[in-house]
Amino acid sequence: MTSLQSMYQNAQAQRQQMIPTGQTHVVSPQNTPQGQAPQQVVPQAVVVDRVDPAKLMDAWQKYMLKIKESNGQLYGSMGAGPRIASDGVTIELRIASQYEVDNIEKNVELCTFLREATGNNHLVIKAVIDPTIAKQREVVYTATQKLDKMIEKNPKIRDFINDLGLSLS
Repeated sequence: MTSLQSMYQNAQAQRQQMIPTGQTHVVSPQNTPQGQAPQQVVPQAVVVDRVDPAKLMDAWQKYMLKIKESNGQLYGSMGAGPRIASDGVTIELRIASQYEVDNIEKNVELCTFLREATGNNHLVIKAVIDPTIAKQREVVYTATQKLDKMIEKNPKIRDFINDLGLSLS
């Protein structure tokens, strides 16, 4: 099974090969029929279509529905949604942790599904750790942690606790 990281690297290498170098190659005179001048062969650039954002979002929603029941862990990792990078073919997923990066990179089916659904075979997925998402997903377990989160969202709760003379231990 190929990981998304290796697929990403392969796609980058392929895109680099597709960019014309501007150099021409001359066919050897020994291979040219008698009386004809050697021909110049110019490399052809392969056109890479940009990902259509509407098709991507439609495919994304379909994939999310598909994995919601069968792979809840992956579903939770992909909640932030995709962004199209400036190159037009790289899809960036902003996620919370390295564990989720590994989970997404192991899932080759995601890339295959999005490629087929968008009709873009050059599409590449890149998972990027975003600390703001990690903070949003922070899980609280104890009552004190829950209270601290509530006070963080609404500081007036602290005033209310002080006004009532409550002690939290």
